[in-house]
Amino acid sequence: MIELRRGRSVARLALCAALGLFVSIGCLPAHAQNAQGTIVGHVQDPTGAVVPHAKVTVKETSTGVVRTVYTNATGDYYVPDLNPGPYSITVTAPGFSSQQSSGLTLEVDQTLRDNFKLQMGNVSSTVHVSDTTQMLNTDDSTVGQVLHGKMIEQLPISGRDFTNLMLTDIGTNITPGGSGTDWSYHGLDTEYMEVSVDGAQAQSTNYTIDGVEDADYFFSVPINIPNELAVQEFKMENGMYGAQYGTGVAQVNVAVKSGQNRFHGAAYESLQANWMQPDNLYVKAQNELTGSNTPLSTPYHQNQFGGTISGPLWIPHVYNGKNKTFFFLSYDEGLYKATNSPDNVFSPTAAELKGDFSAWPFPIYNPATTVPNPAYNPNDPVGPNNSPVIRQAFPNNQIPQSMINPIATQLAAYFDNPNVPNCGESAHILTGCQNYSANTFTKKTTGVGTGRIDQYFGSNDHVFLTVNIGNLSQTNTSIHFGQGGTTYARPKLFGATWTHVFNANTLNQATLGYDRDHFFTGPTTAYGPNLSAQVGFQNTNTNPVTFDLPNVCLTFYYCIGGGEPTTYVDNIYQGVDTVSMTRGRQTFNFGIDFRRVNLFELDNYGGTGSLNFNGQYTASVPSDAGNQLASNGSYSSTAPYEGNAVADFVLGDPNSANGPPPLGTDNYFLWGSNWNLFFQDDFRVTPNLTLNMGLRWERPPNFHSSDNSGYAFSTANGGQLIWANCNFVKPILAAGGNPNYLGCGASNTLVPIDNKDFAPRFGFAYRPPDIAKLVVRGGFGIFYGSYNRYYDGTQYDKNSLYNLAAAPYTSTTGQETQSTAYLSNLWSAPITANQSFSLPAWQFPYNQVNWPTNHTPYDEQWNLDTQYSLTQTLLLDVGYVGDHGLRQPSQDILGAATPPTVAGDVCNNLVDASQATGSNANCASDPNFQPIDTRQPYPNLPPYLYGNRNGFQSTYNALQVQLIERMTHGLSYHVNYTYSKTMDLTSGINLVNGEPGLIQDPQHPYREYGLAASDQTHRLVATYAYEVPAFFHKGFLNLLTAGWTTSGVYQLASGFPFAVNGGEPSDQMAQYYASRILANSTFHRKAGFQSSLGSWFDTSEYSTPALGTYGNTNKSPERTPFFTNLDASFGKTTNLPGGQSLLIRAEIFNLGSTWHSSTSKIFPDSTVTDTNFGSLVNAQYGAVSLWNPRTLQLTAQYSF
Repeated sequence: MIELRRGRSVARLALCAALGLFVSIGCLPAHAQNAQGTIVGHVQDPTGAVVPHAKVTVKETSTGVVRTVYTNATGDYYVPDLNPGPYSITVTAPGFSSQQSSGLTLEVDQTLRDNFKLQMGNVSSTVHVSDTTQMLNTDDSTVGQVLHGKMIEQLPISGRDFTNLMLTDIGTNITPGGSGTDWSYHGLDTEYMEVSVDGAQAQSTNYTIDGVEDADYFFSVPINIPNELAVQEFKMENGMYGAQYGTGVAQVNVAVKSGQNRFHGAAYESLQANWMQPDNLYVKAQNELTGSNTPLSTPYHQNQFGGTISGPLWIPHVYNGKNKTFFFLSYDEGLYKATNSPDNVFSPTAAELKGDFSAWPFPIYNPATTVPNPAYNPNDPVGPNNSPVIRQAFPNNQIPQSMINPIATQLAAYFDNPNVPNCGESAHILTGCQNYSANTFTKKTTGVGTGRIDQYFGSNDHVFLTVNIGNLSQTNTSIHFGQGGTTYARPKLFGATWTHVFNANTLNQATLGYDRDHFFTGPTTAYGPNLSAQVGFQNTNTNPVTFDLPNVCLTFYYCIGGGEPTTYVDNIYQGVDTVSMTRGRQTFNFGIDFRRVNLFELDNYGGTGSLNFNGQYTASVPSDAGNQLASNGSYSSTAPYEGNAVADFVLGDPNSANGPPPLGTDNYFLWGSNWNLFFQDDFRVTPNLTLNMGLRWERPPNFHSSDNSGYAFSTANGGQLIWANCNFVKPILAAGGNPNYLGCGASNTLVPIDNKDFAPRFGFAYRPPDIAKLVVRGGFGIFYGSYNRYYDGTQYDKNSLYNLAAAPYTSTTGQETQSTAYLSNLWSAPITANQSFSLPAWQFPYNQVNWPTNHTPYDEQWNLDTQYSLTQTLLLDVGYVGDHGLRQPSQDILGAATPPTVAGDVCNNLVDASQATGSNANCASDPNFQPIDTRQPYPNLPPYLYGNRNGFQSTYNALQVQLIERMTHGLSYHVNYTYSKTMDLTSGINLVNGEPGLIQDPQHPYREYGLAASDQTHRLVATYAYEVPAFFHKGFLNLLTAGWTTSGVYQLASGFPFAVNGGEPSDQMAQYYASRILANSTFHRKAGFQSSLGSWFDTSEYSTPALGTYGNTNKSPERTPFFTNLDASFGKTTNLPGGQSLLIRAEIFNLGSTWHSSTSKIFPDSTVTDTNFGSLVNAQYGAVSLWNPRTLQLTAQYSF
């Protein structure tokens, strides 16, 4: 209670401070500073003395908008919150000639310095030559990169998706895989990857568009993606940025284009098609080896088209917005359709689905005739002469109509009729032929509209509105009914920003923002009829999003149904207000950043139930069912006794069944409030030294459910679940059963509220006297991050979800006369909460929690950097960056037991002593028997209990070198080189390539500490755009030779570290997660070992650890081949009369057709027990199995 009161007092103090700030500045919530820039400078006379009260006029040359300020007593001027773009500056003072500086380019969130030295006299104007270059970052220690709109337009970008440009920044590494790539839909973009910035986890990057947060809180990814022609500038701030930015270790700031005084527009279309792409060499090799005739290319067609228009708002005879009202509009649409290679399966025949198995080469047996075999000897091997049961065969392999199950008859209609001749049952068994073949289709549609309106009310007020609306979808058909999938995303972003200048030294900027995403992925049957109910199942889920057939699987045939939908919605309401004040040499920025976040999710993992049929009820030896039917072209010895899965299906006798979750598996509706207060002091100690000092306080959203549902994990008393709502738990406790792990009274946030997240930051920028071309910068700061909230939302599920659970079904042996899950009896009525909570701990149905002391992840970051201006347009930047991540998130098996005392004893697979019966009866007298529950830290709960735990560390150290050339003689480029090392325990929550996904040994996690999945020791990125000079300047030859351009992005990097999996078949510590157990290593590489595609690393070094032990390797003892990729474009622009132009361009992605550009193909098989262990290639096909072709795209663009 004391901590709770403290939390409230801090929250109350923060709220009071926020309200006070709002009142003091006119109650204007907002934020847009990350889309703007600042111009500063120092004005002196010829002797070096300062010139106070000089008039400084800053003009945005594309719009004619003017801002006027005056130098202060120290000769400094400061003009914040300017749109990025071209500027000129004019300085005047009594007794001095005026000076003008032109050709300046202000970038997103840049502080651009232009110092003036005025001359005595009355000359009306002179051209000013700066004592520095505008490329130097002279006033802060921020590390990052800016890409301008023109450069962005010139570069080849898959799907016109700006997020691909993140990898062009210094200090960025690819995180291979990652949950964001699975759950974040990027339409036609085929190159989207998760990106680690300066060693931080990929999920800890904050995205903004014109100052409005653009985020999916479930997976920490951007959701609103304006197309490349809508982006004015794209800036990444890797770290050491000011206190006004937070909720992420790295910042990605996107500025949408604004209109200008002239009308501009463009219309474009990009085309891809299979006839433009190379033949598939892997398919060709397969055809040659197998004699098949699969097409060498997948027929597909992709169009991406759209346009932009911008200018002053002008309505003839009504309104002329020149110099004050501007608009920009953009729309992009994409269409993709592919006919995939034929999918082939073996399907039941129409006769079999009606009970006629006369074509089946072996007898099928009638389970109704089952009787015990009196001659059965349990001590001898089971076989046709020693089966536990005796059955009579169906005469002529015909099942009587009276025995055919009516639900099976209805389900039979959803299996496909065979359409491939000469592939009967015998041929299929002996040759592997498939009797049904059909094409499937993939269709994608995308539409994104972006707009911005700017309104200037004189020189002191500027309002702009931003909007981005998207509608993206993809449908994949399947020959397996009910397994086709649909994915769609419907993002929206709205922002309104008002900048008000009180006087030359004080202004306020306010932004209101709204960001939304609605995401769905699931079967195409969702929201249709309730198919499960239609075929005759009882007690089905009645939520339309879950509608599908059960997952029905027939051994040696195929599966239908079983869709598992996920739908979620983010709503983010944002208000931020920033006051900027200049007092003498100091500039203060302070304000509040408030975000109200709403999350909704509905999942149905487990779908509509599952049914498996393996033939055991029509087998004479039930335990032989599902064995291999043939080998080397001959029937196996057990084939005649194995029965038939379709026959079991027709009879309605599954060998296993799992009922559908009656209310779904996840259903929650959360709210959270994210409060942020910040203060930044940029102190220009001298014209050559600036100190950046800031403090930010963050209070993360601390989500709670809308109806106070959910449970918290407690380590006390053998492990407990403490529910927030006592009214839900009390009836269960009163009913008895197994109440020892239930409690109530938890806070509705379930984890502690963070009220002490203070983030101090300090930086400096120093220009040595008389070396105007050099800047030395450095600093230290704390930056709080973000992380995926999808995996910890389960604990907030609505209490009503737990009122009913699927009824468990008794396991079968096939020796029964009828399955315990007979189709006509399905589904059983769901069990109540009282029943499900009375199950033994190891059958506990709720296995995910949050670590009770979770706090917000954060990074300590420091840097020392030098910039040197080689020329006015060429900059060299060399620096060191260090990062220490703390409270880093991972999924951890909290309930895992310690290893047993004696390794290798299979009895220790058992969870508790009650299982030492039947075939396991000998375990009861085993002196080494230690059931898992006797070794658990929390024996009240299951050993497989896992959760999100923010409790781990990472380190990053890097040398970073940049060479940046702005457009000179038609050439601009940006070359980055990073030499770095990143160490951690986990590089992201779930699905990261090369990582086991769960920490191996929760009791000793740092034994596996190793190189991060994103660690690329060397990484070189070169981005370039070149306008080839014309060789002729008149006539037809000029038309042929002028306007040629080329651009590209080249990446070359070390390979990715990866784990070697031990291939352990069972888990004696956590019951279900053997795949996390790493290999044992001798730590001695074979002398003379030579790496090859078929043997990438020395596999003799690794082995499977003994049963009941952990592997001794760390998380990443090996590294993949290097990564490289080149995307390039080649085009020609033809200038037309009246400022018009026509661009024709070819864009080639993966120009070198190298498999080294694939973050999946460069990973070898890394499981010790696999037959392909250590190999990068398919043993049958060799290197051609790595085939990874280039993709050609043609684009035409008309501009005016």
